[in-house]
Amino acid sequence: MLNLNRQEKTGCYFYGKEGSRVTIGEKIKALRTERRMSQDAVASALSVTRQAVAKWESNQSVPSTTNTIKLAELFQVQFQDLLSQEEIPIAEIQRYIVKVAQAEEKKKEKQDVIKLIVVSAMKISACYLMLFMLCWSIFHLLGVADYIWSWTISHYILQISFLYSLIGCLLYREKLGYYTFAGTVVGLILGNIVGSITTKSTVLHFNNGWIALLICIGIFSLCGIVVSFVKIETSKEINPLACSKKTRRIVFGILSFCMILFFALGISASSHRLAFQRGASAGYNAGFEQGLADKGNGLPSDSSMKSANTPDSYQFGTSAYSGYMIYWPTGYQDGYNERR
Repeated sequence: MLNLNRQEKTGCYFYGKEGSRVTIGEKIKALRTERRMSQDAVASALSVTRQAVAKWESNQSVPSTTNTIKLAELFQVQFQDLLSQEEIPIAEIQRYIVKVAQAEEKKKEKQDVIKLIVVSAMKISACYLMLFMLCWSIFHLLGVADYIWSWTISHYILQISFLYSLIGCLLYREKLGYYTFAGTVVGLILGNIVGSITTKSTVLHFNNGWIALLICIGIFSLCGIVVSFVKIETSKEINPLACSKKTRRIVFGILSFCMILFFALGISASSHRLAFQRGASAGYNAGFEQGLADKGNGLPSDSSMKSANTPDSYQFGTSAYSGYMIYWPTGYQDGYNERR
């Protein structure tokens, strides 16, 4: 008979009749018998055959390191207590211990990162929600003059900004999300200021607040991209999602390209819009002067546009030319009727 002596801290020790060490097969059989388990039950728990368990117990073979660990977990003992130096090399055990410890550490690190991502996504969502509620309260409930907010919602600029920030958080690029949010906030403030100034200062009451908004979002987002790229190159890569490092780089590259494209389109649209406004103002003023002159000379009202009135610097088909052609008749009518 085998004696089983337990100690609270060190686990289980096995000794023969005269205190000599016993084989791993005898240890397995003693633990199985004590727990009133059959060889079939042990084999099922370890996903092996009953014959394999029988060979272990009869010392015809020894379990692998992995199966030894599973046996220790099944019998709830220290796995070192199932081994002897002669049966499984200590070096192999140590390698397995290191491997298990690294796996546990990596698992814990991934769990911590996922928690951080969820918290970051919740934070950025709360920021945009508070921004929406604040702007809605100011411009709708309090009736403050709105030069940019309605346009931001109707053209999905706020929604795109939020989605971009959220994706940044999901890719573990939290700073990108906050940079984009900061650009949106600054853009809304400057956009409302610029919109108010340009609406009141221009003859045709053009609102250029949206240009300031797009520029702010673009600049802040590009800064966030630069900071995130620096982080990628200088810090340890963490893989919070079930995808490779290359895949995450590709996704982040596509995201960066989309924001750069968005910023470029915004700059292009802004330049065309400003050229249109410049042409529209010139056309309106020219038409206004012509209308005053025709009325002063007693000529009948004729607001038909003549190409000769278009400045030479405005090429046909350009934004400035379009603005000039569209607003010249309006200016002429206002001038002829002496109203501005």
